[in-house]
Amino acid sequence: MTLAPFYRKDSQTRKTCRELLSLYLLPEDKIAKRFQQIEAAANGLMLRFCNYIDTTYIKSTIWPPQNWSMFNQHERTNNNVEGTHNNLKAVAGPSSISLVTFILKMKDEAEKIPMTAKLLSQEQALRRLNKNAESKQHHLTELWASYSRADNPISSKQLLEALGNLTHKFSRAQLRELRNANGLDESD
Repeated sequence: MTLAPFYRKDSQTRKTCRELLSLYLLPEDKIAKRFQQIEAAANGLMLRFCNYIDTTYIKSTIWPPQNWSMFNQHERTNNNVEGTHNNLKAVAGPSSISLVTFILKMKDEAEKIPMTAKLLSQEQALRRLNKNAESKQHHLTELWASYSRADNPISSKQLLEALGNLTHKFSRAQLRELRNANGLDESD
């Protein structure tokens, strides 16, 4: 199901879409409550979409919120796994190498693990984020800190609204980057 039919609607519908797209950034124990409030205000196509989300992601026994909540997570994609897989493919070389050569190359890669673990334990980034991703992460970290602070924290409702605005801001920036990379102008 796509969000396209919903996104051309009024500003409240756009706000609702942004909040739905931002649910994964909430703490897992707040997702269902915030979703129920969004669903209660939905009607028409938006209600059908909310029913789908409810069945597939909120009440799911296979994929419940604790499995997809990315609250306080710096890495929210599997890009690192894909990158590691691609590096291993490059190191291993052609698929026709001998088993001994493959094992020796994997041994060399395995010897790098302690250094990688040390860098991770010291919270040193192993890859550099682009300016847009770095800015988004900075804003996310600030919002999560505002929610988690002991004195005068923001509510989960305020957090979701702010996350929705952040999603909107950075989605537009990512679309601009994509258009620029493909040689398209803003009107395309």
